[in-house]
Amino acid sequence: MLKVHIKKLRDVAVLCVEGQIVRGEGLSTLRNVAVSQARPGIMILDLASVDIIDAGGIGCFAGIARVGSEKRNRVQTREPKRTRGKRIADYTSGFRLRRVI
Repeated sequence: MLKVHIKKLRDVAVLCVEGQIVRGEGLSTLRNVAVSQARPGIMILDLASVDIIDAGGIGCFAGIARVGSEKRNRVQTREPKRTRGKRIADYTSGFRLRRVI
């Protein structure tokens, strides 16, 4: 099950994501929360507590980055603690998704 908690600091919205970012209901939840926070400023997707990200999750990140850029919102990620292989930013480099930590 995917959980998303929001922390707001002035023009920065931090979305703390916990669980698995895989196809299904959780992606809709993440997408809806992220789109609701997309406004000028910075959005950080904190993925430190994420266990699994599948192809649907990567696609979701690209969509969030696209919506963010339309609203002049800079989307960044905090990578999961146990990153294997490529970083998320490597897969989504064309969508202005940047890694912060």
